[in-house]
Amino acid sequence: MATNAAHTETFDVSAAKAWKMIGDWSAPYITAANSPAAIKDLTGDGVGATRCVYMLDGSAQWDEKTVEYDAAGMSWAYIATSDLPVPFNVFNKDTFKCTMSVKEISADKCEITIGCVYDLVEGTDPATVPPLEPMYGAWVAAAAAKAKAPYEAKATETYDVDAAKMWAVMKDWAAPHIVELGPATIEDLKGKGVGATRTVCFPGPDGSIAKWSEKCTAYDEKGMSWSYICTSALPFPIAIDTMVCTFSVKSVGAGKCEASVGCVYDSDAPEALPPMNEMYKSWIDKANEFANKPAAKSSGCCVIS
Repeated sequence: MATNAAHTETFDVSAAKAWKMIGDWSAPYITAANSPAAIKDLTGDGVGATRCVYMLDGSAQWDEKTVEYDAAGMSWAYIATSDLPVPFNVFNKDTFKCTMSVKEISADKCEITIGCVYDLVEGTDPATVPPLEPMYGAWVAAAAAKAKAPYEAKATETYDVDAAKMWAVMKDWAAPHIVELGPATIEDLKGKGVGATRTVCFPGPDGSIAKWSEKCTAYDEKGMSWSYICTSALPFPIAIDTMVCTFSVKSVGAGKCEASVGCVYDSDAPEALPPMNEMYKSWIDKANEFANKPAAKSSGCCVIS
C-alpha cells in the first residue's frame, strides 16, 4: 500500500512568485536549503524533462524525469528513473513520485506543498525510512524565501589578514573603505547596531545626486556578521522591500580570514543592474587593504551592539 509524506505551509508571498521557484526544474531552492545534493544535466521542459541529481560529496547520483506539469494549476510531479542511493534506496523507484504545488490564498499569500507517494522495497524496516517531511519543509521554506528575493549577488574571498582586523573594517557603518573606492559617499549616520541608519549619495551621469536610506537590521559581533536593508527608493531597478545585504568575516586559521559581502533581491529588470558581484569583490578587496594598514583607524562610527 502506497504511503504519503508531505509538507504544506502558508507564506506571505504571491503564488506567482512562489510558482516561479517551485516550478523551476533546476530547483534553486534546494541549494538555498543547504541540501547535500545539487542538480546538473537538465534537458527539456515540462513533461519529459530530465535532470541528474548528485551528492556534493561525490558519493552518488541518480536521474529524475517530469511526468506531470500544469503551469496554470501550478503543480508538477517527477519520478526517479535510476536506482536511488542510500538512504533513499528503501523506496521502490518504480512507484516513487514527488509532487510540488502552489495554491493562491490571496494577492500576497500562498500555500506551498511538496510531497511524495512511495512503496517500500519488500522487506524494508519502516524505521529506516529517511525523514522526508522535514526535508520537504526545508525546501518549501527556502523556495518561499527565494520567491521573495529570487536574485543573489555575492563575493567571497580568503585573505592573509587576521579576522579581527578585517571585521574592524567590515563592521564600520561609515564604510570609509567603500567611500574611498567611490563614487558613492555616506552621510547622516545615526545610531549603533540594529536600527542604525545612514544615507548613501550616488552621483548620476548628468551631475545629479541620487540619495537613499539604509538601516541595519541584524548585527552579531561574536559571529562577525551584520545586515542592512534599504528604506527608500534606489536609482536602480531593485524592489527595496526584498533586498537584504550582508557583510561577514570568518577566521580560517591564524592570520587568515574569509570575507563576504552579498545581497538577495528582486528586480523587474535584473539585466539593467550594474555588475554587483564585481562591485562587492572590490569592497572586500578594499577592506583587506584597510585591514592590512598598520596604522589604520576606524572612523569611530562602527555598528556596535
